[in-house]
Amino acid sequence: AAPEGTDSATSAAPEGTDSA
Repeated sequence: AAPEGTDSATSAAPEGTDSA
């Protein structure tokens, strides 16, 4: 659960992040 703006695809971040 990384904050927004991180390069983690496994993060439970909301929309608008760099996650696949």
